Amino acid sequence: MLSDLPSIDVLEGRPDELPSRLPLRASPVGVSSLATQPSVAEQRLKLDTEDTYTISKKWAFILFTLIALLLLLSFVIPVIVYYSTQCSYFSTEGYLTGFTDSSYRFPRTVLPVLYYVDLKVFLPLAGAIFDPRLSFRFSGKVAIVLTCTIQTRHIILNSVGLKISLEQAELQETETRRAIQLTNVTYETSAQRLILEAEQPMEIGRNYTLTLAYTGAAARHPCSGVYRISYSESGQEKYFLAVQVGPAAARWWFPSMDEPDLSDGWKKTTFSHTKQLAPHLLAFVVGHLAYKEIPKSRSGKLRLWLRPSFIEASYQSLTTISAVLNALENYIGYDVVDAKLDVVGLPMYVATPRSQATNLIVLSEMDIIYGEKSVSGISLEKGTLNVGNALAQQWFGNLVTPKWWNSYWIGPSAACFLQLIIANLIVPQEESLVLLQSLLDERSFRSLFQEGEFITEIMQAALEWDALPSSVPLSGNVKVPSEALRNFSPQQYKKGAAILRMIYHVIGDTIFKQVLSSLVKKYAYASIDHVDWLNVLAEATDRLFTRPNQLSNVMGNATTIFRGWFDQPTYPLLTLVRQYEAGLAMFKQAPVTLLQQTDFAYRQWNVPIWYQQEPSSPVLKIWLKAGDEARTNVPKAPYNFVLAAAGAIGYYRVQYDEANWQLTNMQLQVQHELIDVKSRAQLLDDAFSLARSGKLNYHLALDMTKYLPQEMDITAWRVAARHIEYLDLMLSSTRYESDINRFALNAYEAVYHRLGFEPTDSAATKQGAYRIPMNLRPTVYCVSVAEAESSQQWSFLWKKFTEEDNINEQEALLRGLSCTKDIMLLNNLLDKALSDKEVKLTFTPLLYQCISNHPTGRAMLWDFTTRNWDRIIENFRDTVELDYMVRYATKAFKTVRTLETVQAFVTGGKNLASSKQVFIEQLQTIHENIFWTEHYLADVVRWIQNNVPGMHSIYKNKAE
Repeated sequence: MLSDLPSIDVLEGRPDELPSRLPLRASPVGVSSLATQPSVAEQRLKLDTEDTYTISKKWAFILFTLIALLLLLSFVIPVIVYYSTQCSYFSTEGYLTGFTDSSYRFPRTVLPVLYYVDLKVFLPLAGAIFDPRLSFRFSGKVAIVLTCTIQTRHIILNSVGLKISLEQAELQETETRRAIQLTNVTYETSAQRLILEAEQPMEIGRNYTLTLAYTGAAARHPCSGVYRISYSESGQEKYFLAVQVGPAAARWWFPSMDEPDLSDGWKKTTFSHTKQLAPHLLAFVVGHLAYKEIPKSRSGKLRLWLRPSFIEASYQSLTTISAVLNALENYIGYDVVDAKLDVVGLPMYVATPRSQATNLIVLSEMDIIYGEKSVSGISLEKGTLNVGNALAQQWFGNLVTPKWWNSYWIGPSAACFLQLIIANLIVPQEESLVLLQSLLDERSFRSLFQEGEFITEIMQAALEWDALPSSVPLSGNVKVPSEALRNFSPQQYKKGAAILRMIYHVIGDTIFKQVLSSLVKKYAYASIDHVDWLNVLAEATDRLFTRPNQLSNVMGNATTIFRGWFDQPTYPLLTLVRQYEAGLAMFKQAPVTLLQQTDFAYRQWNVPIWYQQEPSSPVLKIWLKAGDEARTNVPKAPYNFVLAAAGAIGYYRVQYDEANWQLTNMQLQVQHELIDVKSRAQLLDDAFSLARSGKLNYHLALDMTKYLPQEMDITAWRVAARHIEYLDLMLSSTRYESDINRFALNAYEAVYHRLGFEPTDSAATKQGAYRIPMNLRPTVYCVSVAEAESSQQWSFLWKKFTEEDNINEQEALLRGLSCTKDIMLLNNLLDKALSDKEVKLTFTPLLYQCISNHPTGRAMLWDFTTRNWDRIIENFRDTVELDYMVRYATKAFKTVRTLETVQAFVTGGKNLASSKQVFIEQLQTIHENIFWTEHYLADVVRWIQNNVPGMHSIYKNKAE
C-alpha cells in the first residue's frame, strides 16, 4: 500500500503450521519479507527470557536500591527516582545495567542511512485456536545501515517495551561484510535507550550494518506503539493492528534512532525506495479493509480504506478529503504527495486523529463516514476539521520535521490554524461538499467555516489552560520524550495555533503564504525549530514589504518581535486605563494569573493590539513594546467605549477600567450588533475569566448576561454557556442550587422560545429514515433515561447500543446511557468499558466526560476511579486521555474534605505514572474552587437574587 512502510507478514491461524514463505495477504499494506528468511519457527523469537542475558525487575530493583543507599551514605545527596514512562502492557526488562549519561540526546557519532524492517504480526482468526503467548504480538527483524562520523565503539538506539534477542544481534562493515563482535549491551530504562558496545572502533566515513531481532505486544488502547482494535461482523470478532504516530513512537515497535531530526530512507522488498523521513513518522495498519480510489487533481492518487461494509458510503468523504488536500497544495505551493496518499478509517472512538504518518493518515470512522447513515452535525463538523488537521500535518510535522521534541508543537499547531484557512477556501466552489451541506442546516454549515469556532474552541480553551501554574513555553525545555508527551498536550497545540493566527493577522495572507511556501521548500526532508520558523518569517517580511518595514520600525525584525511568544509561559493581561476628559487611552501589560497562587515573575511581550474607539469604527492597531506602555488618542465622548480586543485576534486578555466596562455593557444591551460577534465572544470570556480570578467584580461580568436574550449568534452563546456551566458547577449541591437553576433558565428562555420544537426542512428532515433527528438524539436519549421512573428506558437503549455498529450512533447512545441516576448502572457501564467488553475501551474518557456532567455521576466518579485505579493505569498510562479522566473525576471538588481526599490519594503510594502532574494541577484547581466559594459565591448569589425573576414561562407552559 505504501512505499514507506516496512514489510509486513500477516500470520493468521497456528504459526507452526504455516509455510516458511508466506503468501501475500489482502490488506492495506504490502506484504513481503527479507530476501533470505528462515522458517517461521526459526524466525519466531522466544517469548521467555531463559536464553537471554537479562536482569529481572526484582533484582534490578534490589541492585538499584543498594546503589542508592551507598550513594546516600557516602555523599549525603538526595536520590531522585525517575518513573518509567512506558505503557504497562509492554515489557520493561533490561539486559544489562550501569550505563548512565546526563544527555538524553544522541551523540552524532553514527547516523542512520537506511532501515530494513521485517515485521510479522499475529492476528487471530475467528474460531482458530491460538497460542496465547503469540496472539496480538509481533516479531521483527531490523537491519540498520549506519555511517560513522566520529570514531566510536558505541551504537545507541531507542527501544521500549521490546524484547531483543542478543544471540541474533550482528554488526558488520557493510562493504566488506567483515563481522565486528558486540562485547557489551546495556539497556537504560529511564532514557529508553539500548547501548551496544563493539569490540573494535568504527572508522569515520565507513558504513556499518547492525541487525537485531525482537518481539513485542500490542496494546488495547492507542498509546505510543502498536495497538489492537476489534469489531464484530456477522457474529465474528475481527481485528486490526495499527501504530500510533507521535513523539518517540517508533521505539515501541522497532529499535531505532528515534529522534525527529534523524531522518533516513526506508526500503522493503516489494516497494520502491522512499525519501527521507524520521522514524516516528513510520506506521502500518493490518486488517480486513476495502478501499476506494480517485486520482488527485495535481498528481498521484488518493485511497480511502474502510471496513468492507462501510466502503460504499465513503465516496463523498473521499471527494471531500481530495478537495481539502488540493486546497492545501495550492495554498502552500508544494505537492507533498508524490505517488499516493492512504487514509484509513478504523472502528474506534477517539477525540483526535490517531496517526499522521508520511502518506498514511489513520482516523476514526466517525471522522470520514457520512451519507444517508446516521450522523450528527457536530460529528460532521469535528470530522471535517480533523481531516483537515491530519492532512495539513503532511507538510508541517512530516515533510518538515522538528529538530527536537520541544519543537513538536509546530506541526499540530500549524495544521490546527491551516484547517481554518483551507475550510474558507474550499466552501465557495467545491461541488464535493454538496452532501456535507445538505446534512447540515445553513447556520451549522456556515459556522463550520468561520473564525468563531476557532475562537471559542481553540483560542479561548488555550487562554484558560495557559493561565494555570503548570503553563510551559511553547518551545520549553524537553530532556526526554515523556516530557514532550506531558508538556505538549492538545491545549499546547491550540496555543500555538492561536499565536500563528495572531501573526497571520499582523503580516497578512500574502506574506503568510510566502512564509509557508519558503519554509517547506527550504526545509523539505529536514528539521526545524521555532527559531528557524521565525527566521523565515523575518526574511519574508523584509523582502515583501514594499515600503519601509512596518515591523522593523517598531521593534526590529520578526524574530525579535515574536520570539517571546514562543519562549515564555502564559500570556499578557493588558490593562486599559482611560483619561476621559483628555481623550487618552493607556495600555500596560503583566502576565496573566488565573489562580491566586500563580507567580510567573516578570515577563513581557511585544503585543499587537487591535482596538476600536467607538461603535462601528474601523479597527486600528497599536504595538505595546515589552517593558513599555502604549498611549493613543481616543474620542473625548463620555458615552463611547474603547474596545481593545477587536475581532478576538490577539492572544491576550484585557482588563478595562470600571467605567469602560459599564459603557461596553450599555452598548450590548442597547444595540449589541454594533460590536462584532467575535469581539462580543471575547468580551464575555475576558469578563468572566477575570472575575473568576478576582480581577473584576462579578456584578460587572454578570451584568453582561442581560443582553443574551437578544443574542442570535452561536459563537457568543458558546462562550456564555461555558461560563454558566462553571457557575452551575460551583453552586450545585449547595443550598443555592435553585438560584443558579433560575439564572440559567432566565438566560436560555429567549433561545428556548425562539428555536421551538417544530421540525424545519433542514438537517432534521433530510435524514427522513430516522424519526429522531441525529442532532437531537444525544439530548433525547439523555432526557428519556434521566427522567425515567424505571430502568426500562436504559435497558432499551443498551440493547440498541449492543446491536449498533455505527460509531456515531454508538456515541449518541452512550451519551444517553450515561445520564441515568442509578449509580449501579453507571458503575457497570464504566466497568464494561474498562474491561473492553461490550463497550470499547476507547469510549472510557467519553463516559467520564458525560457522567461528570450531572450531580449523581459526579458523586460516584471519584469513588470508581480510586477503586479501579490500577486498571485505569494499566490501560491509559502516559496518555492524554488519562489526564482528561482525572480532571473529569475531580472537576466539581470545592470543599476542604474533597481536597484532603485527593491529597491522601496522591500521597498514598499509588502508581500515578504520568498523571502526577495533572493531579498537582487539579489540587491547585480545588484550592482555587475553595477560595472562590469563600470569596465570590455570595456576590454571585446576591446578584442573581436581585436581578433574576422567579418562575419562567418554560415551567409555566409545562404546568399548563
